[in-house]
Amino acid sequence: MTDNLRGIVAVLVSSVAFVLNDVCVKLVSDELPSGEILVVRGVLATAMLAAGVVAFGAVRPLGLLFTPMMLLRLASAAGERCSSSYRCAICRSQPSSPCCRSRRSR
Repeated sequence: MTDNLRGIVAVLVSSVAFVLNDVCVKLVSDELPSGEILVVRGVLATAMLAAGVVAFGAVRPLGLLFTPMMLLRLASAAGERCSSSYRCAICRSQPSSPCCRSRRSR
């Protein structure tokens, strides 16, 4: 299979998966809380991603996750996520906070 064909197949499969995901979420949204939907969707997405990585032969050694640059990237992403969650919590509890006003003016 050529690289172009592999790319086309990947785009088609991801489009179908997105549509199926959207349909499933809409079908169960009346019966399940949103948190549970997110967890189930995340687990299924991880399983599908792992299957795709194996199917396309893109498996890499786990040791690559522990290189200094990758650890820096992971730490910065985790730090950004934590600071974003903290900002949201402040804005919910103190809407008049300066950080909340500056975010609303954008």
